[in-house]
Amino acid sequence: MAGSADERTDGLVLVSYNIRGGRDLADRANIDRQLDLVRSLKPDVLALQEVDRDWARSGSIDQCEYFAAGLGMRAFYAPNLLGTWSSEARPAQYGVAVLWKGCARPGGGNALPGLPEREPRGFAWAQLQHDETPFIAISAHLGRHEVGRIWQIESLRDWLSRCNVPVVLAGDFNMQPGSPAYQSITQHLNDLTVGADLLTFPSDRPSQQIDYVFASHGVKALSARTVNVTDSDHVPVVLRIDL
Repeated sequence: MAGSADERTDGLVLVSYNIRGGRDLADRANIDRQLDLVRSLKPDVLALQEVDRDWARSGSIDQCEYFAAGLGMRAFYAPNLLGTWSSEARPAQYGVAVLWKGCARPGGGNALPGLPEREPRGFAWAQLQHDETPFIAISAHLGRHEVGRIWQIESLRDWLSRCNVPVVLAGDFNMQPGSPAYQSITQHLNDLTVGADLLTFPSDRPSQQIDYVFASHGVKALSARTVNVTDSDHVPVVLRIDL
């Protein structure tokens, strides 16, 4: 494990994990090991990226519902990419998900702008509550091209400006600390992983941070760490936060 960790048991446990469609670093089906790993982390909120639904490549299962059932959590899924349409079945989907314990107000999924011929990007969100404090939890997956990321963050910032409760934004941002995209988002949200020296990619030899948790001013990180496993090409990010 890496990063800072403490023995406190208060706060809310948030896990963000790019699961690579349920495949490990060697491209082997691995969703059960991923599920066991996440279960051991005991998340109150889980942000997942690269989540398949009904893709033959991943066993044609709904991976969001698979995690929700295995963890005893509720879930909202937002597809960023759709496979071939068919009159006999819903198209295969690939996207992001937010999972949580307890009740929630209706959530949603939003597409983000991008460059032509690039993978579509977006985010999923749900309005939750912790100790009577409402907040919005978001799982996002941004693009690999800096220009596209800037556009996506501008779109996110516009959406966030209309939120009237605290926001926790987690996911795979495909950006480096200090990059223009990073500077853009941290003008409006705090990076809850800053100072923890987290390395999240690639999972066999983590050398860079591209996964983050950002939040509204006033939301604090009590601890932040990663778990060094190769069950995906990313390692999970685990935070205990205080709203």
